[in-house]
Amino acid sequence: MCRRVPIEPKMLRTLILAAVVLPLAAQDAAPITIQGRILDMLGDPVPVAQVSAAVGDRIVTRTASDADGVFVLSRVPATGFELRIAAAGKVERRERLAGHPKQRLRVFQLEDGNPLHGVVLDADGAPVAGADVVVFTRGFSTEVRAAADGSWSVASAPLRSAIVRAYAGSRCGERTLRLPTDARVEVVLPEPKHLRTVRVHGLPAAALANTQVETISADLALRPRRGVQPLAADSSAELVVQETCVVRIIAPGFTTDPPGLIADRTAAVPLEFTARPMPAGPTQRTLVRGRLLPPRGHPIGPTRIVAQDLREIQVGVAITDADGRFLLSLPLATGERLRLGIDLVDFQIVSDETRVQHGRSWVDLEVRPSDEIVLELEPTGGLRGTVAARDRNLRFATLLLTDDEGSTDQSLADGMGNFEWLGVPAGEYELTAIGSDGHVLTTKAKVAAKTIETITTWRPVPAGTIEGCVRDADGRPRPGVDVQLWYLDDELGNRLRHLVSDRDGRFRCRGAMAGEWRASRVGVRKAEPVSCQVTDGGIAELRLDLPR
Repeated sequence: MCRRVPIEPKMLRTLILAAVVLPLAAQDAAPITIQGRILDMLGDPVPVAQVSAAVGDRIVTRTASDADGVFVLSRVPATGFELRIAAAGKVERRERLAGHPKQRLRVFQLEDGNPLHGVVLDADGAPVAGADVVVFTRGFSTEVRAAADGSWSVASAPLRSAIVRAYAGSRCGERTLRLPTDARVEVVLPEPKHLRTVRVHGLPAAALANTQVETISADLALRPRRGVQPLAADSSAELVVQETCVVRIIAPGFTTDPPGLIADRTAAVPLEFTARPMPAGPTQRTLVRGRLLPPRGHPIGPTRIVAQDLREIQVGVAITDADGRFLLSLPLATGERLRLGIDLVDFQIVSDETRVQHGRSWVDLEVRPSDEIVLELEPTGGLRGTVAARDRNLRFATLLLTDDEGSTDQSLADGMGNFEWLGVPAGEYELTAIGSDGHVLTTKAKVAAKTIETITTWRPVPAGTIEGCVRDADGRPRPGVDVQLWYLDDELGNRLRHLVSDRDGRFRCRGAMAGEWRASRVGVRKAEPVSCQVTDGGIAELRLDLPR
């Protein structure tokens, strides 16, 4: 959801000549509680799902979902953690979270999955011990290591087309599979054919231990650990090139000429780099000072600052001190662009460059270690109320908040139909509630700073349910197929829904507004869209047949 607030440019960054850098000690925020509801691909609750919070490899707290798929996870560190959700027959979901939740409940959907196992063999059929095995498909990737007998296993993988690659030294093998038909996968490592040699000249022996060769390909799985491998003692490396990629050298304190090279499977000449020391000065990390400037009379307390590069990769985290100041040590050079964000709970960053994404308020900046970055804040508002239709409340209704630019955020009402939504930027919105029984309500909401708006009136919208099944050319159900639905009523504008078929090929869309809808299979060629007519309170059925 985007929002821009006018502000004088001079307020974005204030130059401060500081003779002393204040030490900023990390402060531990009080533990928080996370609540959510777990659903399957049809929108039904998933009971007895295992929910845990992990910091690094350590599980700090755990719980399980109830019969309605609802869980309450307490004693969660507010400074950041990984939420892990696992259930029988489902693909484990992992999500990085931090800070106080701005919604009372969040919804998490689990895709159907099956265990996947196999063996890595050499060209003569003998097992290969210790091979790295990478499994990846849309929205999912994992890496495991083969045992001494070459065997490997993945607890659960999506029921869709996937690629399995195995690496051992300079050998690489690959298989394309579709679960559940391919539950056991043999990956054969032939003698290497597509090897490219990398040589780095001018690099002292002392720098070899910290130097890496980074390979970047379209699928980010050309090599294990996202394409990073060390140099050998002779300043060289052997790359297995499966597809066209970019190769560059990461050597702290050094630059290379050229900065990067393109490698493909057709050429055999070595990739040659020449390393040169960087000019004197900061070579590895840059210290960036900043301060959060709250509205007058509104102390904010310790606040988590997250820094990302322009690829949205996290490069630093800091906690502000009592005066709102923070210090970030970033692996970025002076002049590079970055973005800073704070969790949307009570405040948001005010700037012409502000945007709201992933539950945070962000602003783009340039790395300048000599300046102090001053980020002006303004209070956010919130919404609360009860989702009520006729003479009853809608339990666990899905809430969609849409701003005037069409950006949408999502929340969830509880088992009594009550909701509370904090950290909403001031502005006018359309609030839509979709009940688990398919009822749809809508209302207009106006959010003001420092105010929690109470929603009391709703307008019912004629709506029904779309249920369908995806089948292959032989009439068999096809799981893991991406289905896109769109609404054709021009008066209300196009509405899109994205679904994934379950293990029986089924998909369901509750709360589809009455009128004509069309469905198509994403990524399937020569497939004409299929139409259906949704009536108020009715169920429209669709069948999507995949071509041969």
